[in-house]
Amino acid sequence: HGLKRILDRKYNLKNKTNVVTNGVDTKLFKPIKQNIARKKMGLPKDKFIIMYAGNHGLVYRLDLILQCAKKLINYKDIIFVFVGDGVEKKNLMLVKNEMGLSNAIFYKSVPKIKMPLVLSCADATILSLKRLNLFKSTLPAKMFESMSVEKPIILSIDGEAKRLVEKARCGVYAKPEDINSIKKAILLLYNNKGL
Repeated sequence: HGLKRILDRKYNLKNKTNVVTNGVDTKLFKPIKQNIARKKMGLPKDKFIIMYAGNHGLVYRLDLILQCAKKLINYKDIIFVFVGDGVEKKNLMLVKNEMGLSNAIFYKSVPKIKMPLVLSCADATILSLKRLNLFKSTLPAKMFESMSVEKPIILSIDGEAKRLVEKARCGVYAKPEDINSIKKAILLLYNNKGL
């Protein structure tokens, strides 16, 4: 809707444009029992898993998620799982090794048909973007996938995505590119399993 307003104003398109948001195939993205999903993925059943699944690109600031992992390394039952590929993956894996992060695990990309299994392993998914005005008008597809498999979202994105997550009451907001805010959101869910 934010992008529509920008286009309508810039090109005088009022009443000539419509919004079709990202969505999700709810027949494919159904929740799978967590213990079954974790067994199939080879993940421990007794850990609190923060999951990022998707493109490991520059705009996602996954390096900040690794910095959060470093700050939370003394929480032995919290682990960070990254699934996917992208231009930043090699760097992120180097950073993980340099920081000695035993609480971060990287998996290769999986076909979309396996994403419900991957996301069902999580206690919470995490979505982050750089703090840019452009991203205030975005609704990432990953957000809808997490919602469809009934996983809470730690959302480090401002604007339209934040409003939707708050309205749907399906996640916790963290200020974009703010490690302490992201850490606080993770611990909020970790310490309040019923939430």
